[in-house]
Amino acid sequence: MANHMAFRFDWHDVLDAIISNVQGLNADIMDDGSARWEAVAICLDRRAIMVTVEPDTDQIILSLTDLPSGDGWAPISSFDFAVSKPLGWSWLGINSQGYKDSFTIALGDVVPDALQPRFMFIAAASSLTGLDLIPHRAIG
Repeated sequence: MANHMAFRFDWHDVLDAIISNVQGLNADIMDDGSARWEAVAICLDRRAIMVTVEPDTDQIILSLTDLPSGDGWAPISSFDFAVSKPLGWSWLGINSQGYKDSFTIALGDVVPDALQPRFMFIAAASSLTGLDLIPHRAIG
């Protein structure tokens, strides 16, 4: 497996930034009602965290870009809970084969919210799926 750098920017540049919208590119709706996208933009005022998939390895790529525009982009209503919330910590998941194929975000600027995973994107088959991680509880 080739070396792969998922984060193409410093997360501290967006930590505590307020989410203004979450948009997906070319939604593909599955039979169960879930969706997958070619890309997802987590919009922050004048820029966006762009979540894409590297087509050769299906690994997550994260970049800081201009806000998305053009055909195919549409708000993802199932992520409306994130709008107006600050970004907390983030995590990159590595699967059993060594591929970086998931990306998780917490929402909030104070502990514990800023450290509790809230939603996740998973790369598979050159597209992204999204998961809402609530309700979640610590085990113990």
